[in-house]
Amino acid sequence: MESLSTIRSADLIVVMARSGAYAELLHAQLEQTRKTARAG
Repeated sequence: MESLSTIRSADLIVVMARSGAYAELLHAQLEQTRKTARAG
């Protein structure tokens, strides 16, 4: 069960990376980190 969910997660990451959604997610996360750093 656990290994199956892990495989699904990996496949999801691959699909997201191919569509460019993963890059957008990383960019959004980076922006959020910058905002948090400024606030702190």
